[in-house]
Formats: sequence, structure tokens, C-alpha cells
Amino acid sequence: MERIPEKVLKAYESSKSYQKLKILRNEGREILQEYYREYKDSLSYFKKEAAKKLDHERYGTGMTLPRGRLCPGNMEELIIGNVKRGRMVKEYVNPGYVYGYDKEDNLITSDMVEGEIRDREYIFWKEPAVQLGLKYWGVDLELEEITEAAYNEQGKILRYLFGLMDGEKVDEIHMETYRYEGNKAFVTYIYSILIDGDSITGDHIVLEMDEDGKVLKYTGYTDMYPEEMYEGVPRRKLVL
Repeated sequence: MERIPEKVLKAYESSKSYQKLKILRNEGREILQEYYREYKDSLSYFKKEAAKKLDHERYGTGMTLPRGRLCPGNMEELIIGNVKRGRMVKEYVNPGYVYGYDKEDNLITSDMVEGEIRDREYIFWKEPAVQLGLKYWGVDLELEEITEAAYNEQGKILRYLFGLMDGEKVDEIHMETYRYEGNKAFVTYIYSILIDGDSITGDHIVLEMDEDGKVLKYTGYTDMYPEEMYEGVPRRKLVL
């Protein structure tokens, strides 16, 4: 957003649509902050739980999206170029992902492997419809990444949150919210950086689906330029 003329940017930031994005972003930030406060000192617990429960592994390629092929978010791959989800493969690859499962085939760990570095995300269901992912990394193994995926009673995604921490504060947020009407899903996608300022960009996307929830096509616009519509067809099969 640095290239946008200051006059245009200030006018946009005072608009009602921007303020709605900011309210939504702030709600997401507080949710992530609550998770941080609850789990920042829980690494030893998750290590022990994973060691007890880990039963088998699967493998994936791709390094762009958090959690690779199994990332709960959809919009970055859909509307942003050069974003790769990767794919599941039969054998271990490096770089890539190693996914750990328990005996009931629940995903409990996701290891991003790159050379000698192996960063682990611990994944669990906080509530029957809310899945969390926590990644502790760095020299001090602090909680640095938090992922939330919330679903409705039909198993359709309602909200995706991905946050990067800077110390004890949320530094960066990727957020998707979903509303369903008939064969359409109305999605708001927000990307926000909070450190050294407060930037927010937002997109509004309508997904058209068949009776099985497969997305057939989409239309959307960036919040700052609502007159510039875009449309497309998913590059890969996307089912909500």
C-alpha cells in the first residue's frame, strides 16, 4: 500500500467499507491474542501429547501456504498469483511437509521440512467445530504462528485465521470469513500487517458452487477499488 498516493489512501481509510474491515480485523486479532495467552507456555505439553498419539505419517510438497496441501484457507491460492498449495505424495520429500496422524486418522502435527530445518505445527480440535494449529519456533521456541479454522454444523468453513506473532503481539493476519446463501458463498478476505503501522487490504469474493459444494467459478473485487471486478475458475478442485 506504500505506492498508493497518500491523499487516496487517507480517503479510503476514512470510508465505511475500510472501517468495517478494520472492525473485522480487530476481532480476528483479539481471537489470536487470546490463543497466544492461553498456549504460549504449552510447548512441553504438546510435545508429550504428540509423542503419545503419533501413529502414522503422510507427505506433501509445496512451501507457499501455511501447512501446505492441508492449509484450511482458500482465498490466497484462489485470487493471488504464484501461490502454490502443493500435493500429497507417497514418499518423503525435502523440502516439503510431513503430516502426522493419530490412530483415528486425525491430523495432529504438520512438519515443514527444508534442508536440516524441521518446524513443527501442533494441530488439535479445541471445540468440535474449531481446529487450532500452533507452531513454536526460533531460538527460544516461542509461539510464533497460530492457525484457526472454524466450521458450521455441515462441516463448511466459516472462518480461517492465520497469525504471525512479534513477541507477544500479533504482527500479521490472514483472515477469511464465509457466509452461505443457497449455492453461493460470500467471502471476505483480509490481509493486515500491524507492526510499524497498520495496513489492511481486503477482497470480497462470491463463490458459485454446485449441489456438492464444488466451486465452479468466482467473482470479486478489492475493497479499495470496488469498480474493478475480477473473475475466474479455480485452478484446482475446491469444495466447501
